[in-house]
Order: sequence, then C-alpha cells, then structure tokens
Amino acid sequence: MDTQPGGFVDAEIMITLFETLDSRFVVTESLHLVCSLNLMEDGMAFTVDGEEVNWRWLLKGAGWRWLYDNPDWGWFLEGGHWEQILREDRAFLDEQGFTDLFEEFDVEYVNTTDEV
Repeated sequence: MDTQPGGFVDAEIMITLFETLDSRFVVTESLHLVCSLNLMEDGMAFTVDGEEVNWRWLLKGAGWRWLYDNPDWGWFLEGGHWEQILREDRAFLDEQGFTDLFEEFDVEYVNTTDEV
C-alpha cells in the first residue's frame, strides 16, 4: 500500500535496477510511522495526561505537539513500542516482497533509524 505518493519504490522497480546493474547493493531506509500501521491499524496504545491515545494520535497536530513538548522517549522504549515498530517494519518488507528480493540479490538492508 502506497501511503506516501512519490515516496515509495516498489519491488518491481528494484528488480529492474538489480538485474540491470552489476554491482553490490545497499538499500537504506528509515522508519515511517505511517507505514508502520500495517499490523495494528492504530498502533499501540499509551497514556498521555491520563488519556489513552495511540500511534495514529501521534500523526495528528496534538500528538506532534506533545512529542515536541515531551522529548523523553522512555515511554516508547519501556512500553514495547520499539519492538512493535521493528515487527511492523519486517511485516512491511515481507508484504511488499522486499525480504525475498533482498535475499535473492544479496542486498544489504540498512534501516537508518535503527542505526541512530
């Protein structure tokens, strides 16, 4: 599913590149919260000021403002959110055919968010 028009390259386009070029390939990507909502429609829940919210709430104005005003990501790391994001990323790669494609062409996949 292409949730970000112009910001997504599908596996078929990559196959063309991989078959055409004789080279070693490294694909870099970063996590996109909106693309990480494929296993859980609204993402995981957490509490903000006594109210239960979820990842989709983060995509709205109030969510971004809350993140800006509360830069401590302890809630995210301690609440299992990071692990869920990684599961979502793996599911996205599998669903879109990238996992098999990268294996077939011996592609190194680097998620820059993981590196940071």
